[in-house]
Amino acid sequence: MRPLTTIVALLALASATACEGPGTGPAKTTSEDTMQPITLTVTEAARITAGYVSLVSGQEVDPSPDRAEKVGCLTNKESLMSDGPPWKVRRQWWVDNPGQELINGAMGRLDSLATQGFERQPWTRPDPEPSNTKTYHDARGYVVGARAYTTAGGRDLFEVTVMSPCANEG
Repeated sequence: MRPLTTIVALLALASATACEGPGTGPAKTTSEDTMQPITLTVTEAARITAGYVSLVSGQEVDPSPDRAEKVGCLTNKESLMSDGPPWKVRRQWWVDNPGQELINGAMGRLDSLATQGFERQPWTRPDPEPSNTKTYHDARGYVVGARAYTTAGGRDLFEVTVMSPCANEG
């Protein structure tokens, strides 16, 4: 009798916790176990990220949220793609065939973020760190990076990328 009770209990548990078919349950979940309350807005994050791109690149960047890329802070369970809101705001600036003077100037301005509370992210890959690649982050969750590289097609590029922490619409 005991094995039969165990089997019935396991079947009941399995049917109660079985996955539902596509589209029958909630599709979103947080990427983290718990999300902290978010007070930052996309508009403010776009302004701040544009400011960091301008600082590092030495070029004016439009701070409009319409010019920023939004990356979801949530993960859709069905597609495993990022989803939002909330959103991380990403801004990029790049130039073809950069001169060494431009690269050196931008890297120096990037290093100056250390005086604003940013810390250099350590290189954790097994291959040697490229000489013209640096990334910094701060306690708020902003990430600012720059790199000079050659594409597979032989194009020399220099890019500056900034990503915000999660931000609500607005």
